[in-house]
Amino acid sequence: MNRPSRIAVALLALGGLFLAACGDSKSSDNSSNNSGSPTTTAAAKNTASDQGVTETEIKVAIVGADLSALVKLGLIKGVPDNATDLNAKRASYVFDQINAEGGINGRKFKYETISWDPVDPKSFDTACQKIADGKFFMAFNVGGGYNTDKIPCITDAGTFFWAIDAASLQNFADAKGKLISMAPPSELEAQAGIDTLIKSGALAKDAKIGILTGNTSSQTNSVTRIKKSLDAGGYKIVFSDPVNTATQTGGAIAKDVQLSVAKFAAAGVTNVIVTLPFTNATSFYPEADKSGFKPKYSIIEVGSGGCTTFTGSQGPAVFDGATCTTHWDNFRYDDKGTLKTDNPTDAECRKQYEAIYGIKTNPGVKYGGSLDSDGTTYIKEDQSYFDCTLLTKVAIPSIKAAGANLTKKTMYDAAAKLTDFEVAGMSNGKGSLGPDKPFVATAVHTVVFRAAATAKGADGKWGKCPSSSNCFQVVTPDTWVPLATTLNG
Repeated sequence: MNRPSRIAVALLALGGLFLAACGDSKSSDNSSNNSGSPTTTAAAKNTASDQGVTETEIKVAIVGADLSALVKLGLIKGVPDNATDLNAKRASYVFDQINAEGGINGRKFKYETISWDPVDPKSFDTACQKIADGKFFMAFNVGGGYNTDKIPCITDAGTFFWAIDAASLQNFADAKGKLISMAPPSELEAQAGIDTLIKSGALAKDAKIGILTGNTSSQTNSVTRIKKSLDAGGYKIVFSDPVNTATQTGGAIAKDVQLSVAKFAAAGVTNVIVTLPFTNATSFYPEADKSGFKPKYSIIEVGSGGCTTFTGSQGPAVFDGATCTTHWDNFRYDDKGTLKTDNPTDAECRKQYEAIYGIKTNPGVKYGGSLDSDGTTYIKEDQSYFDCTLLTKVAIPSIKAAGANLTKKTMYDAAAKLTDFEVAGMSNGKGSLGPDKPFVATAVHTVVFRAAATAKGADGKWGKCPSSSNCFQVVTPDTWVPLATTLNG
C-alpha cells in the first residue's frame, strides 16, 4: 500500500518542518537491589521539603492498568489478567534496588500500586482520589495507557506525573510543570504522521477520507491538525465524527465503533485514517469485513496504543502495508529482515528486564506478558524499554540532582538540564529535555505494519514477523526527522 522509498524521501523533506489514560491499590514493602542506579549520601541535611517527601522517604504511586476487563471483553489478546502486577515490577524493582543500596541522598522509596480499569472512565477519577488521599510526591505510569486528560487531576493534587504516552499540549499546560513524558505532545506526532502520509503519496488525491477518532483532548487537538493539513493538500474528508471515548465505558465505545462502520461506508470512504488506540478500535475491523467494507488503512500515532511492538501485535491483518510515523524504535527488525543491535542503554535495560521477570528476551517479539497458543505458557518476549529509560535515565538522576531540598520544582529543574542522553527503544537512541521541553523524544521515523503468517517458516519467522503476532517493521533507509525542540517549537 505504501512504498518505503517514497516514505523515506518524504521524511527527508519533513526535516525542515520539524527542526526549528481504579481499581484496588496495594502497598508493597521496599527491598532488593539494582546495579547501575545512581545513589549517594546526602551532602546536606535533608528537609521535609514537599508533599510526599520527608528527610528519609519519597512516596511514589506506581500507576498501572488493570487489563482483566479488556481481556474478558476480547478487546486485548495474548495478555495475562495479572498484567497490573507484572507491569508494576518494572518500577518496583528499581526502587527496591536503590533502597537496598541506601536510597538517594539518604531517602528511600515507599511505593504503592494504584490501578485503573481502561473500560471504566470513572476508575480514572477513583485512581486520582487515591493518589490525592495518599499525598504522594510522584506517580509513575508504568506501562503507559493512563487517560492523559486525567493527569491534571493528579498534578492539581500536588503529585508529579511521569508519563510514557503522548499528552496534549493542553495537558502539559494544565499540569503546570508537574508532568514529564517519554512521548512528544500528541499534536506534534500527529503532524509528523499526516505530513509523511501526504508527502509519501500514500493517500491518493482522489481519496475519500474517513477519520476514526475519539474525543479526548489529545485526539481532538491532533485531528484538528490532521484536518488542516488534509484541507491544505486538497484532500476530501467525508467522515470524521468522533466516538465518545472520553466518558463512555469500553463496551459502549466498542459498540459505537462497530456501528460507525456503516457510517463510513455510507459516506463513500475509501481511506480510513486510524487515530484511536487499539483498545478502542478493535471492533471496527471484523464489522467492516462482515459488511464488505474494504477501505485502505493508515495509522497516525496520537496517544497510548499507538505504534509499538505490543500495539502492533494487537493490530488487524487488514493493516498489512499501512505505515505509522512514530518516535518509538522497539521494533528491532527492519523491512529487510535485519535485526537491530542494542545500544548500551538498550542492553542495560534488557539486562534489567530479564532480571525482573527471570526470562531471556527475544528481540522483536512483542512484550507485555505474552502468552503462547495454549493461553498459559509464556513465550520469549522482548523488553518494553520505556519504563527503564524514564526511570533510570530521567527520574532517578533528577531526584539525585535535586539534592537535600527535593521538591517537584527542583526535580523538574534538574530534569530540564538533561539535554543530551542515550535512551532505549526510541528516538534513534537520543533523548533530550529542557525548561520548555518536558518530553524525552527528539525525532520520529516510519514503520510499516505486517500481518504475521499462520505458520512458522524454515527461517524461524512467521512470514515477515519474528513471532506469531502481527508486527511493525522499520522502513529502510531508517530516516529520523528531528521534532520541534520545545512545546512552542
